[in-house]
Order: sequence, then structure tokens, then C-alpha cells
Amino acid sequence: MTRSDLSLAWLRLRVMLVKEMRQLLRDRVLLVFIVYAFSVDIFLAASGVSLQLNRAATVVQDFDQSAASRELVSRFVPPYFRIDGQIAHDSQAQARLDKELALAQGVDQVVVVSERDAGHFRQRGHPVAILSHAMPVRRSVPSPKRRAGLVFVGALHPDTPNEDGLLWFVEQVAPRLRALLPEPPTLDVVGECRSERIAALASADIRLLGPQADLRPCYDRAKVFIAPVRFAGGVPVKVIEAAAQGIPVVASAILLRQLGWQDGQEIQGARDAETFARAIARLLTDDVRWRRQQAAAWARCEADYHPDDFARQTRALLLAHSAQEAT
Repeated sequence: MTRSDLSLAWLRLRVMLVKEMRQLLRDRVLLVFIVYAFSVDIFLAASGVSLQLNRAATVVQDFDQSAASRELVSRFVPPYFRIDGQIAHDSQAQARLDKELALAQGVDQVVVVSERDAGHFRQRGHPVAILSHAMPVRRSVPSPKRRAGLVFVGALHPDTPNEDGLLWFVEQVAPRLRALLPEPPTLDVVGECRSERIAALASADIRLLGPQADLRPCYDRAKVFIAPVRFAGGVPVKVIEAAAQGIPVVASAILLRQLGWQDGQEIQGARDAETFARAIARLLTDDVRWRRQQAAAWARCEADYHPDDFARQTRALLLAHSAQEAT
């Protein structure tokens, strides 16, 4: 069929449509009947649906698995949607916390890894001791002038905080970082990678190094350690280790909260992609700030995670327990 034939067919169809619409508008009774029949048909179809539909399970399948789709899924929140297991009210959160803390009822000693956790048990009158981590400080490290780029350390499995955080960094933070710097920094990703989505990112700018028996060369080569995890639990040991190894850290706000470190001194915290990119850019371009944060992080690690203190605290806890059993 030629273009002229298509044009002629379209012209005939348009003439017929105009003719039929004019005829319909002249017949008001027929027009009202069509609208009425259509409306009744919709009503009858809808009336057959159970009124309990609002209580039915809603399943969202994220086939796209992009930053936009993750943002969309995160919008399925109360009062219209509730993810299975999600806490909808403060009373539910308090009930879950009370249930966990009740497990400590009758014990002689509660041992936790952070002051934040200790506070919950103290409020309920439990005897609490803090036993954190043993993390030796290594001060014989390269200067900022002999370093370049970024490093991420962590196992990367599908649907885990590490995978989510690194994907978010590449999709949201990296473009903003490129806009702030004359030359984009390379990113070394260290750790086992079973994520196909992360593996697909491998390039000259994103180097997937896999597991490393000794992390010190990775720490010494990079200028900034990134920890972009957006959801997690517990104390982020990898952040503490990186800081003890002499590399300044930029971390998400949730990790900063879990650590209890001072933002802008021992660590750079970031609540969004723009803040994260700017924090990295500051450390990459300002060696004075870089050295100041390195020194502050070393001091924090010496104060909170010294191996001698860990050994002394562990010994004291065991001796106290033995004394209680003897009585």
C-alpha cells in the first residue's frame, strides 16, 4: 500500500467519524442511552468486587530494579499500604523492643557493643557492660599526596545493604561527584561479588578486585573510604577498621548514628546523594582537612577500640562472672 493510499483511507475514515458524531449529537435520546448504559455497566462490574479489597495483599514486583523503581516502592507506606512486618505505629515499635529486652530478665550481666544499646537496658534496670571491638591503629601509612581514588569494602550479594548502597552510590552520588571534580576518581570495590548488577558496573572507573587476603594495600592506595549503606543494623566494623588504618571515611547518616562519632571531625556523614558527593570532594581536594580527620579518627579508635582495653574489659567481665558463681 502506497503513501497516497494510506492518506486516502485516513481521509475516508475521518469523514465517516465526523458524519457519525454529527448524527449522534442530533439524536439526544440515543446519546443519553449510550452514556447511561456505559455507566451502569461499570457500576455492575464494580459492585461485584468485594468491599474487603482494601485488605487484600498487595505485591509489588520490581522488575526494573532501578533507583527510580526503588524510590517508587518506598512510597508504599501507611496509611494506604503497609509492608509485611513493617511497624506502623510507635506502640508497635515499643512492644517489639520490650519483647527483646525482656529476654535479659534474670541474667547477671548484659554485654553490649555500643552506648546506644546500653541505654535501653539501663532504663530497665539491667546491669550493663560495654565490650566493643579490638581495632589496632596503624599510623605508618602513605600521605594524602601518594593516594588517589575511592575504596569500598564489603561482600556484595543480591538484595543486601551492601549491594543497595553501592548501586545507590554509582547511580546517585557518582554523577554529582563528577560534576564537582575536574577528573572523576576511580573506585576500587573489594570483597566477594555475587551480585550481577554490581558485576555489570565493572569498568576503568569501577574496578572489582574481589576478596583480598590483605586489605592494607587497598587502604593505602585510596584517598577516601566510602560506606554508602542505607539500611543496616549493629556497629559498622568495616568503618572502624578503615579509620584505624588511616583512611578518612565518608558514610551514610545511619552508620554515623550507629557509631556515635562526630560528623565533620572523625568522619564525614551524609544524609543524601548531594551531601555525600560534596563530602568526598572536600576530602579529595583539601589535604589539611584530610589529615585533620585522619588524626581525629585515630584518636577515637585509640580511645574506644584499643586492643589492650578490650582484653582488660573481657578479663574483668569473666572474673566478675566467676566471682558471682563462687558465691
